[in-house]
Order: sequence, then C-alpha cells, then structure tokens
Amino acid sequence: MKRTLAVVAVGVLVLGGGAAAFAATTAGGGGGGGDNSAKRAQVKDCMQKFRQANPNADPAARKAARQDCLKQAGVNLQALGRLKRFAQNLTQDQKDKLRQCVVDARKAAGKGAVLSADQITKCLQTAGVTLNADQQARLTKLQECRAQVRKDNPDARGPQLRQLVRQCVGAK
Repeated sequence: MKRTLAVVAVGVLVLGGGAAAFAATTAGGGGGGGDNSAKRAQVKDCMQKFRQANPNADPAARKAARQDCLKQAGVNLQALGRLKRFAQNLTQDQKDKLRQCVVDARKAAGKGAVLSADQITKCLQTAGVTLNADQQARLTKLQECRAQVRKDNPDARGPQLRQLVRQCVGAK
C-alpha cells in the first residue's frame, strides 16, 4: 500500500512536470526552446538514422532502437514508465484537463518555479483525480524535501537531485 501511494505521489509530480515539458515544447506559446526540445530533436535524428539504415526492421528492433535513442538523449526511462502506469488510470478528458491546468499554473508561477503541493492538488481536483489524506501528506513532504534540496544544492541536477530528495524523504 505504501509503495502504491509513493508511486502515485511521484507519478503526480512526474505527470505535472511531463505535461508542462510536453506543452512547453509542443504548444504554440512554448516556442519549443529548452533542453526538452534538444532531446526530442536528438531522439528524432537517432530514429531517422536507424530507419534509413534498417528500412525493413521489425517492431521489436524499432522498439529497442527507440530505447537506445532515448538513453543516448538522457531521457529517464524509469520516470517515463511511472508516468505511463499512472496515466493508464486516467481518462483522456482527465489527462487533457490536468495537462492544461499544470501548463496554466506554470505560466502563472513564472519560469523555473516549482509547483507547490497545493497547486498540484488543485490541478488533480480540476481533472477529477483526488488524493486521500496520506497521499496528500506524502506529496507535501516530497515538495518540502525538493525545495530544501534545491536550496541546499542549487547545482544538483538529474540523478543527483533525485537521490538527494529520496534521502531527505527517507529521513523525515
């Protein structure tokens, strides 16, 4: 039960970040800038080269090549898996509402701002997804730890940042 709740809480954060990243690189107002657009372009180029070299590749080979291209671009495949599992339980209408709410909240918060647990909860409620008290407490703790780790380690990125946040959450 604890693991399920932890996965849901992390999935919510990942979904929020993923939705904002997706919107920032594909929406009309996003401009397609930033690290995500570079990663998307790198994966696209990698796959295009694979298709040219292997025009008759079977689906399994294409999937393996896609995984390799994502790894080369530095995409966190574990986070994508959590996001997919979380998103499977949402309807398309819920996904659309959640994505739009997160995009709007990020625009209102400003560049580089991290959404608070209350903002994420509001977006989830807008989309018709509710968290129980335990899930809400875990989300709040995760947000507090993330803010503290970012304050203490402003240069931490990617795996290092995630590891520091995990240590903080485990200590609380």
